[in-house]
Amino acid sequence: VLQLENPMLALQDMLHRLRSSRPTAGTYTEALWGRDVLLIGLMMRTPLRAKNLRHLTYREDGKGNLLRKPDGTWELFIPREHFKNHDGAASKREYRMVLDAGIYRDLEIYLGVFRPMLLKGNSKATDYLFVSTNSGTKNQPWTSLNRHVQALTAQHLMQCPGAGPHVIRHIVATSIVKA
Repeated sequence: VLQLENPMLALQDMLHRLRSSRPTAGTYTEALWGRDVLLIGLMMRTPLRAKNLRHLTYREDGKGNLLRKPDGTWELFIPREHFKNHDGAASKREYRMVLDAGIYRDLEIYLGVFRPMLLKGNSKATDYLFVSTNSGTKNQPWTSLNRHVQALTAQHLMQCPGAGPHVIRHIVATSIVKA
């Protein structure tokens, strides 16, 4: 993938393949699929480390890491001390990024339909954005996120035996450098 002229095309293809595998509507499996579509889409747009992805929060009152601004745009905010390199490159400023509008639909469907399904109707169960099947209602971060991304890439990323979130960071970075 990294040898491609534009490695992002491989991730776009992966997301397309994932979208085309949508399960039966209204099922728990579809809710997991919607979470996965958002996860991969978000990783393509803001390649955070797995720890940061696991700890992203969402609260309707706007006090989480993911917030909807009054103009309808979505922003990710992460305090600098939440980064591995908080004493280095991340020490100068907070992480604030207005998300690309291309992800808004997936984000809003996940928050409005799929996340409540995964939380089994208990919206107060956790503030974590990404709900796992094991820890979603226990207010714990998604501990198996790395393994899950590895399974998704093995299934949907061309000629990939499976790679974790850090590899997706490298694909995005290589795409930027090549562009």
